[in-house]
Amino acid sequence: GIAKKTVYARYRDKQTLFKAAIDHAIDRWIMPVEQLQSAETEDFEETLLAIGHLLVENILTPTGLALLRLTNAESARMPEIGQHNVQYGQAPTLAYLADLFRRRLHLHDQADIAEDAAEGFLHLVVGSPANAAAWGVIKDNDAIARRAQLSIKIFARGLLSVVGAPQ
Repeated sequence: GIAKKTVYARYRDKQTLFKAAIDHAIDRWIMPVEQLQSAETEDFEETLLAIGHLLVENILTPTGLALLRLTNAESARMPEIGQHNVQYGQAPTLAYLADLFRRRLHLHDQADIAEDAAEGFLHLVVGSPANAAAWGVIKDNDAIARRAQLSIKIFARGLLSVVGAPQ
């Protein structure tokens, strides 16, 4: 309902407008870090299961899948959109997960391991069901939950064996 002139006065080009639209959608969709923090328990694996469940559930919402599909489609034409989406949309979650791993696994002097583990967690636990759903492979909730639980157990136990840290 507004004139093109008004839009272009605020956004210098289509790419800037597209980024602003993506940012608005991410702001409405992204899970607040406080919600992830509230899922923490004394048990490391239980904490990862709760966080994984929240993140998988969030990415599989219609808004989460629409954002994923849109940025995947547009990233071929505009790679900076994909990079922007990762930075703006994933950065808070990655920072939280890296902090969780530093705290719980005593990786204070090994920030690179904590950051790599955070990215690995997102790719294994959240990325796999998200990509499958974005490609049209729809699984029922029980299958998604089983897959997430197995992925988290493999991830947690593997990470613990690599860093040799207590829970």
